[in-house]
Amino acid sequence: MVQYTIKLSDTFTTGCQVRISARAKNVLLKLSARDGLTVAAPRTFNLARIPEILKAKKNWIASHLERFVEIEKHMIHNPPALLPEALSLTAMGETWLVEYRSTKARSVAAITDKPGRIVVRGAIDDRNACWLL
Repeated sequence: MVQYTIKLSDTFTTGCQVRISARAKNVLLKLSARDGLTVAAPRTFNLARIPEILKAKKNWIASHLERFVEIEKHMIHNPPALLPEALSLTAMGETWLVEYRSTKARSVAAITDKPGRIVVRGAIDDRNACWLL
């Protein structure tokens, strides 16, 4: 995977991963809160053109990354009172149960121990940490 850094403003830069895709027919920019910015490019695409594309989409990238930062700040300062007991995955037609297990750990982690169930374990009294999973 190729890595790039894009300067979005005088004070903000972000990384970018470029993934070569055998199925892609066009260059695709994907932003997610977990992975950040990912560019999927066809095998035949000239990777030297990636910085030019990123520069052209700089405002779009910055505005979407700002939303992620705003949401994260809001969640840190205003966590919901209760943690979810289930997650509804509407697009998949599934509902997964969430089980919480307190341990002596200082952080929290989540695993799927069987289909349809997520186990969050660790410092589950730290609601902020649970919500940021």
